[in-house]
Formats: sequence, structure tokens, C-alpha cells
Amino acid sequence: MALIRVDGDHKSRPGGRDHDAWGCLFGVSNEANFKPLVGLRGMAADASAEVRGFVEDFRARYPQEPIDCSWVTWKEIQNMDLDEQALTYHLSLFVYARGADGRLVRREAFGRPELADTAIVIQHLPDQQDAIWDAAMAIALERRYPEGALTEWEIDGTVYRRERMRRRDTFDDEWHTVLDLMRLLAHRHGPDGVRLSVYFSG
Repeated sequence: MALIRVDGDHKSRPGGRDHDAWGCLFGVSNEANFKPLVGLRGMAADASAEVRGFVEDFRARYPQEPIDCSWVTWKEIQNMDLDEQALTYHLSLFVYARGADGRLVRREAFGRPELADTAIVIQHLPDQQDAIWDAAMAIALERRYPEGALTEWEIDGTVYRRERMRRRDTFDDEWHTVLDLMRLLAHRHGPDGVRLSVYFSG
């Protein structure tokens, strides 16, 4: 079994989108509302001493902090449908710039679509505040998006849209480095022999 260590922050805010990848794979900080690929299934029964040591060290340093473990093999990632959409809209808004020709160009940050909080739109459209918040809460509570509710707003040449992400949108260049490494290791160890083990706290 090959061991890969990845340090990430599942609490990052719009701009640093690691939590969309965590949501896609494990259902953690799942603001994109994906059906998790594997979910939280605890530490693997045959986890190495080094992996167990990471978790035990964290628990020793932060005994009051809750912690969840999970893992995913390269085979499971390899078989993932990258074009599968999230179950509903993302909690945040996708950001576009309108070019001189009138066409929209999606902005990107850290190799992923740039996202913005609903509050940005509300600041500019106070007369629509209640409707915009009601729609955002429907997404947060996994209820059906209100029929007829707006999904796009333009403010000073910037367009904000509610969208459903695809799984491929969640992985930036750093994640592709991890996935490429897993792919290479799988040539030697087999697709079931390369595993990404993770733990989440807070």
C-alpha cells in the first residue's frame, strides 16, 4: 500500500476551494451539495502505523476536538464520473466577467471557478434581499430551489450565477498533482493498492 500525505483546509472560504473537493469525495464542508463519492467511513482497518500515528498525535494534542476519518482508493477515484453534477445548486455564486463583445467569461481562482457569497449580491440589490436569502436557505437546507427564483444577477459588468458544479470543477492544480501521483503509484501497486487517507476536525 502506497502512502500519500496531503495537508489541506476543509474550512477554507471562497477563493480557496479545498472544501468542494472534500465535499465531492467525503461529504465534508459540502457546500457544492454533491453526493459524496465514499463519505465518512472511518479509518481503514489495515491503515498503516504512520497513518494511525497522524490521527493519534492530533487527538493527543487536541483531546476535546472531534475528528472524523475516511479514505478513498485510486480505483474509486478512477471510476468517478467527473461530469456528474451536484444534487442541487452551490451555496455560493459563480462569478463571470462580461467582455466587450457581451459574452461571459468565467473567472477562476486557484484553478477552480471563482465563487462569491450571496451577501455580495444582496449589498447591491437590497430590494431583492428576502427572495435571495430565501433561495439561498433552500439550498442550504437541501430543499427544492423556489420555482421562478432568479439564478443570475449582473452588477457593474460582473455576473453572479447559481450553478450546479461538476465533480471535475472541484479539483485545482494542486489536487491534480495528488491525483497524478496516485495514478503513477497505481501502475506499480494496482488501483486498489493506492489510498488517500484523511481526517477532519472541527
